[in-house]
Amino acid sequence: MILVFFLGIILAILIIVTILVVFSNIQIEIENFEISNSKNEFINNKYEVIISLLFLNKVKWISIHLNRLRLRKIYTKMHLERIDIKKLEQDFSFSNLKEIIKIKPNIKKLNLKIDIGLENIILTTYLIPLICTILSIILSKNVNIKDIDEIEYLVKPIYNNGNKYHIKLSSILSFRISSILKVVFRIYKKNKFKKKELTNKVNYSV
Repeated sequence: MILVFFLGIILAILIIVTILVVFSNIQIEIENFEISNSKNEFINNKYEVIISLLFLNKVKWISIHLNRLRLRKIYTKMHLERIDIKKLEQDFSFSNLKEIIKIKPNIKKLNLKIDIGLENIILTTYLIPLICTILSIILSKNVNIKDIDEIEYLVKPIYNNGNKYHIKLSSILSFRISSILKVVFRIYKKNKFKKKELTNKVNYSV
């Protein structure tokens, strides 16, 4: 009886956690991120990435804070474990990318400043409006009207004899976990079907 009781508690906890996850949103908050390819410019090393789970996009029940040191430790651990990047590239296809694009984020906040320039001044002149157009299209599809006051971006050209960029970013993005799970499942089914087709072709040729 005691074993059945504990199994029942574990099952109930698993069900509750599953419900919490499926009906939650992943919120990614980036604070004070700054990067530049100019050695003379100060780069802010005190940026922070906050990953949270919000039940029904309202109640925060898990939050993870990642600063520069923690992100570097994660990167070092991944490097030490020797993740097979080539295998990942082989398994990843353009069709998978199209599925991932379908996961539309809700952009709750965006404070973005881009200074960018190419060696060719004419290309720089065309690049600035192109970046602004792409940002406008993305924001028009992924920003709610109530969040519009939190959206601000500025793209400025750098005219010099080299390729330069300086980017400052603070933002809040939200993704529905149910949408992510659907896309992951579709990618899994496609990859499984392709592997099955490939196996059948090999067996047929033999």
